[in-house]
Amino acid sequence: TVVSASTISYKETTDSFENPERDFYYPLYVELRKSGNKVSQDMNHNLFHLRVDISEFKDSKLTEDALQALNDLFVNIKEHGGTAVVRFAYDKRFNGKADEPDIKLIKTHIRQLSKVINKNEEVVALVEGGMLGQYGEVHSTKACTKENRNAVISTWLKYLNKKITISVRTPMHYTDWLGIDLKQINTSKQKKADMNRI
Repeated sequence: TVVSASTISYKETTDSFENPERDFYYPLYVELRKSGNKVSQDMNHNLFHLRVDISEFKDSKLTEDALQALNDLFVNIKEHGGTAVVRFAYDKRFNGKADEPDIKLIKTHIRQLSKVINKNEEVVALVEGGMLGQYGEVHSTKACTKENRNAVISTWLKYLNKKITISVRTPMHYTDWLGIDLKQINTSKQKKADMNRI
């Protein structure tokens, strides 16, 4: 049942109702390959947590086949009334063994992925910074340096549409990017373009 936004009721209900970007998320693992990608058809959820494995591209740009499959997945989610939180990782099958490329190629991948995300911004609740570390959670690999974390954040902000927010794994990742000490997070007057998108 669709209820008008002008209708207010304080009666408790167990009815399901559409509420974009709010719900218990449904985790969906997606492996992008260089060719032969297939799009999941299990779309009967309100909010997805897309865990996108791009480990096959640690030595190359993303292929058109992979990008089209990602686009088709977003379209499928949209057609079923869902939204998604998205995270990318160079961790094969998200098994905790990440092997990231150099930061230059990671930036190229972010630029390529942003084009697809931007075309589907109404489906994307937010983009997790990701890209680095085990499970894309920005820990436990040599690539998870402050410089690389900052580069990932800045690159997402540069290429994603302004309406799209990104999340970072810890408050320190945010303060490192902002250029302040973590102890100053509540008192700093430091300003930086797009800081409110994080």
